[in-house]
Amino acid sequence: KTSIAEHKDLILQDETGTTALVWVDWSEGLVLRQNREVQSAWFGASSLSLQSGFIFRKNRSQGFGSFSEGADHKAEAIWASLRPILMKLIEEGVTNFTFVSDSPVNQYRCNKNVFFLSSRC
Repeated sequence: KTSIAEHKDLILQDETGTTALVWVDWSEGLVLRQNREVQSAWFGASSLSLQSGFIFRKNRSQGFGSFSEGADHKAEAIWASLRPILMKLIEEGVTNFTFVSDSPVNQYRCNKNVFFLSSRC
């Protein structure tokens, strides 16, 4: 954690504005129910996944989030959520990204995500 905090501090001091630290994570098991408890509501409850994160940049830090009805956290699902955010950052001149997540390695650092990042941004 110390190296992440040090790296974040370096990014926040970057005068060029070309670096960003993107911190992401999935939250599973958000259950939506009706306001009134009806027995049939238990069987009709919906489940959502929330991907939340924060982008650290010099003078332009911001949070973000997206909802998904599925529990699929494969590279394709992650990419669908992150792509618009990353494209906006690229349009603003960001060329150096650092990704941080406390989720399992296979969710965020898999080969498919590296491929999507390199070929679609």
